[in-house]
Amino acid sequence: MNWILLVWPLLAVWVGLIGCHSAWAAILIYHAGVVVGLMVRPAALQKLRTGFDLRWAGSAIPLGIVAFFAVRLMLPSLLGLEPEELWRGMPSRLSTMGVSGISLAAFAVYLVTIHPVIEDLAWCGLLADGTTSRGFRFHGFWFAIYHLPVLLFIFPGAWLLAGISFVVLLSASMLWRHIAGRTGGLQSVILQHAAADAGIMAAAVGLNWSNG
Repeated sequence: MNWILLVWPLLAVWVGLIGCHSAWAAILIYHAGVVVGLMVRPAALQKLRTGFDLRWAGSAIPLGIVAFFAVRLMLPSLLGLEPEELWRGMPSRLSTMGVSGISLAAFAVYLVTIHPVIEDLAWCGLLADGTTSRGFRFHGFWFAIYHLPVLLFIFPGAWLLAGISFVVLLSASMLWRHIAGRTGGLQSVILQHAAADAGIMAAAVGLNWSNG
């Protein structure tokens, strides 16, 4: 089943986002596949009950702040755009994904609350069971890869952004798998993941709401 879980997010992005131009379709197809995996291997759900460590959980807030300022300050330069031009046009970029207005607000909430739980159950739960250090690196690589079509859909031709994002996502995957292994569960990982997503969404959407 592992190879299906590895390929499924990319398939969801291809069908839901690239094919249907719907971020909702992509994320719900992705999550539906993970839910089926959890029905086959329900033991992974036990990792939601453990894994809280004050040091790792406490770092979620600064991680979210770093994510916010990294996106806010670096994204215009990576895209070769003036900040005002980028942020003014962000709502129209996001609308190509089928999210705007109330739909965008709901998607942002879903991305920060439900998505980290489902995704971490997949990558640090289902795919972590019985893997070696070699498998750990491979899964992290695939985790980073599947995000890139999303970025390039929103920002066509932004290969520098894609390259840097790949490194960041690979590092995040390695860190979160390490934390899950050290704490024996996913609670701290989910908090960090949610904070990072919240920082990114606040930078890309929250401060530009009036422009939508």
